[in-house]
Amino acid sequence: MENNTKRMYCFDCCILAGLTALLISIIGFVLFSLGQVPSSGAVRIAIIASGILALAFALTGMTTVMSHLRQNSNELYSVESEIEGIRINTEKMEGEAV
Repeated sequence: MENNTKRMYCFDCCILAGLTALLISIIGFVLFSLGQVPSSGAVRIAIIASGILALAFALTGMTTVMSHLRQNSNELYSVESEIEGIRINTEKMEGEAV
């Protein structure tokens, strides 16, 4: 049971890491593209500042989710494992009934 919990936790962490990399690359690309637009210095600074703030808030949210998963992994994944076990038992019983 403990091994299954660790596997699900690592899988969720990998998904969050991938989403974080995707988010950073998208916001970086948008900031780089908007930085090339000819405009006044104040507009360019406002665009870059808003992009950096959006990135900071998004990364803070992802960090919070990772922290929540780490602190509550036993409760979160044990319920999910129980549901998966019930599903497997139900499928076995349905297969035997047929």
